[in-house]
This record gives sequence, C-alpha cells and structure tokens, in this order.
Amino acid sequence: LDLKDGYYQVNFAKEDRMKTAFLDPKGRLMQFTKMPQGFKNSPAIFQRGMQIVLKDLLYEKCFCYLDDILVFGKDENEHDENFKEVKGKLDGFGLKMNEEKSKIRMKEVDFFGYRLKDRVSPRNCRFRSTKNKERLEEFSCYNKL
Repeated sequence: LDLKDGYYQVNFAKEDRMKTAFLDPKGRLMQFTKMPQGFKNSPAIFQRGMQIVLKDLLYEKCFCYLDDILVFGKDENEHDENFKEVKGKLDGFGLKMNEEKSKIRMKEVDFFGYRLKDRVSPRNCRFRSTKNKERLEEFSCYNKL
C-alpha cells in the first residue's frame, strides 16, 4: 500500500507551526501547517507516527517503511483480513491510501530491493556483472579471509 501524500497528512500543532516560519521572497511570514518532506526530521517523525498507528499489527500482519505498507498473510483469506485491519487503522487516524499506486493481493512483490514471494530473495538487478574483473578478484580474496 502507498499512502497518499504521506507527510502532508501530518498536521503540525498550532503552537509548533511558528517553529517552521520563514520569510518568502516578498517578505511575508509563512509557516507550515503540515509536515513537509524537506525537513531533516520528517522521515523519523513520520516513521514513528506510522509505528504508533500500526503498533498492534506490525510484523504480525504488515510491515511499514515510511509511506509504504506491506500487508501479508498465509493465504488470500488471511491477507484480506489483515488488509481490512490495516485499512481500519489508517482510516481511524484519517490517513488516506493512494489507490492508484497501491497493489493489493499480489502473489509476489518487489520491496526495497528484494523480491517477496514464498520466500525472500534479492532482485536480479542487484547483481550486475562488473567490467573490472581484477577488482572483483581482489574483493574475492578479502572475502575469503
């Protein structure tokens, strides 16, 4: 699942908005009402928020990295039940799914460089041939130490 405009769904408390203030080119004072993507701590804050939202389901029924949520189950029925629970949690916190980018009931999926099917395996694109055979042999020598 993909969350629609992930960070922008997180509101800043009114008393904290002033901490985001800046002057625009015309000299007007601006401040964020929602969490922007460019802030240094935005990913950590967002991830922590998602862990709070999905705390009862994480690692048992789903895995979450920022705005990407992987829902899993042993079979289609379990997957569908887990999906309903995850969707219910997201709805309960007012978080919206990006239905166009989300893929549901997939038999296999690529997730962070790995292919997930019946087992976890690295995607083929991670292992490309090298043009410099000598460097590869040098690495192999260190690998055997």
